[in-house]
Amino acid sequence: MSETEHLETTEAHFEAFKTACFKWRGVLGLDWVELLFVHLDDPAATASASYDGTATWATIRLCKTWDTPRPLTDATLDRLARHEVCHVLAAELHHLATTRYCTEFEVDAADERLVCRIEALMERMGHGRSVDG
Repeated sequence: MSETEHLETTEAHFEAFKTACFKWRGVLGLDWVELLFVHLDDPAATASASYDGTATWATIRLCKTWDTPRPLTDATLDRLARHEVCHVLAAELHHLATTRYCTEFEVDAADERLVCRIEALMERMGHGRSVDG
């Protein structure tokens, strides 16, 4: 494993990260989710996401300083963006799982919506046709 390095993300990195988040939002079919972005110092993570319970909006953060062996490349920013947008995809189930009171119906409905979103993604990727046996 390589040594930990202190890296600084620039405004150009932040713009590339935002662009990648919008790309992944489109790939995952989440165009109805409003994305808000923050470029800040957060010693806990290189990037993170928070969202409302139904994921109609999400705040995605990119840390300004990294103390990590992870290189600061366009590919790294793209992977981070993909990871955070995947959290938005699962936001509703996460919200229900951390809510003190929710019904089985609410969990089932959120699960069904997530499965439908994944199926739609698979269809857009050309993997949606069932094969008749």
